[in-house]
Amino acid sequence: MAWRWLLLLVLGLVVSTPALGQQPRKRVSQYEAEELSDEEAAARRANRKSKLIRFERDEAPPETPFPWRLVGLGVLVFAVTAPFAYATWRSASKELEATHKAFAPKRRITRKPPPPTAPTAPVDDE
Repeated sequence: MAWRWLLLLVLGLVVSTPALGQQPRKRVSQYEAEELSDEEAAARRANRKSKLIRFERDEAPPETPFPWRLVGLGVLVFAVTAPFAYATWRSASKELEATHKAFAPKRRITRKPPPPTAPTAPVDDE
């Protein structure tokens, strides 16, 4: 049983050793200390790797056209699959109807109606 704890300790050391061997990272105070000139800031903004498009406050984002191709593709897929779905539903309902008729009782089972109650005379509470 002790070998399991030893195995767990060795596995933990193997996994954590590369993390301990890394170079120390910059702290927040080191990032705040860096001052960029306007030219450097503009150059960094121009060379961003993100695909996020930023707009100035006065600019409006470009309008995206309505996705007609996507709508047409959806209608086409529905038009192709609907007949097959209807045929499958129709055959399944026929099979279920035949099964229901085969195992259904021969006569309809109904409940007996409750016996009629005699009308009572109205009672005056006065």
